[in-house]
Parts: sequence; structure tokens; C-alpha cells
Amino acid sequence: MLAALLLCSVQDLLIDLDPTPLDFIGDSNPRQFVESSGRLFFIARAGEPDFRLWSMDDLAAIPTPVPDLTGGLAAGLNVENWMVPFDGGVLYQAPTSSVGTALWFAGGTTPGARVLLETHPVGPQFGLQPLGEHLGQYYVERLADAAVLRTDGTPAGTLVVLDAGPAYREFAPLVTLAGETYSIASTQPGSADLVRLDLGTDAWGKIATLSSAFGSDPDELVAFNSRLWMTDFDNAGTELWSSDGTTLGTGRFADLAPGTGSSFPRDLTSNGTRLWFSARESSTGRELWTSDGTVAGTTIVLDALPGSASSDPEDFEPYPGGLALSGVFGSVGREPPLTDGTPGGSLLIGPNLVPGTSPFLEVEWQSTASGLLLSIGEGFEEQLFLVDGAGSATRLKSPGGFGFNAATSLGVFEETGLVSGHTQAFGAEPYRS
Repeated sequence: MLAALLLCSVQDLLIDLDPTPLDFIGDSNPRQFVESSGRLFFIARAGEPDFRLWSMDDLAAIPTPVPDLTGGLAAGLNVENWMVPFDGGVLYQAPTSSVGTALWFAGGTTPGARVLLETHPVGPQFGLQPLGEHLGQYYVERLADAAVLRTDGTPAGTLVVLDAGPAYREFAPLVTLAGETYSIASTQPGSADLVRLDLGTDAWGKIATLSSAFGSDPDELVAFNSRLWMTDFDNAGTELWSSDGTTLGTGRFADLAPGTGSSFPRDLTSNGTRLWFSARESSTGRELWTSDGTVAGTTIVLDALPGSASSDPEDFEPYPGGLALSGVFGSVGREPPLTDGTPGGSLLIGPNLVPGTSPFLEVEWQSTASGLLLSIGEGFEEQLFLVDGAGSATRLKSPGGFGFNAATSLGVFEETGLVSGHTQAFGAEPYRS
């Protein structure tokens, strides 16, 4: 089913942070829009090569740099680092002038950026990975040794609580189910445990040992319909598994590729009413599947490329009415459909929203009060659209009529969509939809 394409709605410039002539330094290149307790945080540069942390209290305010409370250490951020909302501010990983990598906190009751804990020298193997929040504390994994840090947002309240050592090598983000907190922890190549975090002792309690042959992907753990969902391997291959949080209640949920073949489910996600994932079956290839939490209600949504060819669905963005994603649709290449999970309930926006047949388009979604923001393109040719629930796409342009030729880093603040967009008029600056 095809939806309509409209053109030339206007996207407003939020602020020209760097009004210098358009060159590499003349772009503020804002990134990582994060809303926390009614404040917006993001990183950008203004007339200097280094990125800084900025904040604003509402869309009518002028963004200001976050003050540095560390006595001279730069509160700048590498563009690749993560940032998450916590306790009225943001937690993030950033370098310091002494050791390199540190856990930082900015905002809260004391405005400003401060180092919570210095960890290791700079490098991917020495970085930090956010796991999640529970009961007013935030947990972060130190990748060098799989130790887990716990913080309340203060230096005194930040400490190593789980020194995993050789026992565990990698953790999935924390998932809460019925008041308990769970994760999947890799033990060695091809092996993992489903674990529960005991907040009284800060210890991992093993619920079940997952496959010793192929293992469960540590990133694939989702709570839906009062159960945990993951992938694992047994004599039926690598299939969809679920757990009620107990050892006896953990096992294979469905054999989607009957026999010893594997469906290799991946990209598990939920919008609260359905579970979504991609899976592979010999007659359909890798396509989009959905489940209502029952075996009978676990089905393929759409064979987008009929037969054994795969549409390779990815870029999942759940929203209340269903799922936005991208997939390869034959002669039009990779495109961004919407689906409600029912037969005939899939909408192909466009068609051929970005002309051509490339299967390698980059797609990013962001849910907002006015619809779904969609950035789609290849290289520096991303375009920006606003998509409604009926699949109608409106291309967004700047007030001067210039198109966005590099629409990246989508976000939302006060239910309004935000984008780091590049235009001929202003360069790469923050815009609002």
C-alpha cells in the first residue's frame, strides 16, 4: 500500500550558534539532543574546533554553554560519545586533561559540568557503556574489565559496585520487569547468562545459562507482555526465547524456522502493545515479524521481497500506532515503511522517497507530537521529512527555501522535533519542526 508525498513545509532555525562564514569551523554541527526534566542538552561548537555541552530551558530561550565546575578541565565532548538523561541533568562520557576518559554529570540542582569518576585512558576498549537507571541510581559498565559503576550524580556517590573480573565480559542494557532489574551478561565467546541485579548487595544473580554454542546477543533483551524476550540456541537452532524471570520459566518460545534451521531473530523492540523483530525463514528470507505475546499471534508481517530474497528490515522506531522501519523493496531500493502489524496494514511512503535503487540508504526516525521525523539519504545527501500516521510524508525545508542536504542527529524537546540540518544559508545548525 502506498502513501502520499508532499513537499516544502518549513523547518525553523532554532539558533545560528556559529554565524561565521560557511566552512568546517563555521558549522556548529549540533549532536545528541537529550531532554531531561524540562531542559534540553546537546553538544555543538561555536567558533572553535572543540565541541561543548549546551543547554536551554525552553524553545524560546537562547542556548548557553554549560559552565565547567572542574577547575579548568574542558567540558567538551567527543562527537561519538553517549549522553543519557538522569536526575534533572545528563550523564555522559568525555575526556579530561589528566587520564583521558571520565564519567561526567551536568545539570541537576547545581548547574554545571563535573567529573564523577576518572576511569581509563581514551580508547574504545577503555570506554564506558550506559546500562540504565533503577531506584534513583544509574549503572554504567567499564568496558576494559566489565566492572559496573553506580552513581547518584555526585562524585561521592559514584563507585565501582560490581568488579566482574573474568566472570562477565559484556552486559546488555538493564531491563525492568515487575520491579526487578535484569540483564544478559556474556561469560565467554559463545556463552551468556540471564542475570538479575540484587540492589541490596549490588550482585548479579544468575537465572539461566544461555547457549554455550552460539549464545544470546547481549543487546537483545526486551520486556513485553510481563515477560523478558531474547534470542538463544538449542536443538531447534537460534530462535526466539522468553522468560518470566525464573530459571524454570526461561526457554524457547517459538521455532520460527521449523527443524534444526535457525531464524536468527534480531532487533527485538516493542511499542508496548506488540513485540517486533526481524527473522529469517527459508521461504521468505529475512523479513519483519511481530508477536502479541502468544505463539499463535507470532507471525511474519510482510514478505516485502517475495520469495527467499530478504528485505533486511532495520532502523526500527516504535510509536503508539505501530512501527516505523526501513527495508529493501525491489526496484526502489531501501525505503521507509510504516506498519501496524496487521495484514494489509503496511504503508510504503513515497514510493521511492529518495530516487534511485540504493539498498544502503541511511535512515533515522524520531517520534514527535506532530508525527515522525525521518532523515533518509546516503553520505551527505540526507533529506528530512515529517511523516504522519497515515504514511503521508512532507519534505521539510528551511525558512529561506533551502533543502536540508545533511539532516542528522534527530531529537525531541517539548514534544517538538529537532534536527541538526545543513543548509546553504546557515550551514549545519539546530532546527525545529
